[in-house]
Amino acid sequence: MKLITYTDGGSRGNPGPSAVGAVIANEKGERDAQGIRRED
Repeated sequence: MKLITYTDGGSRGNPGPSAVGAVIANEKGERDAQGIRRED
């Protein structure tokens, strides 16, 4: 089985609020899992 991950993140300031997100999909592009984390 082949899995594809898509990730992105960013922050405002250093230090400052930040967030990250991820999606894991299978070979057909169907979403298997997703998650978001945010720090204020």
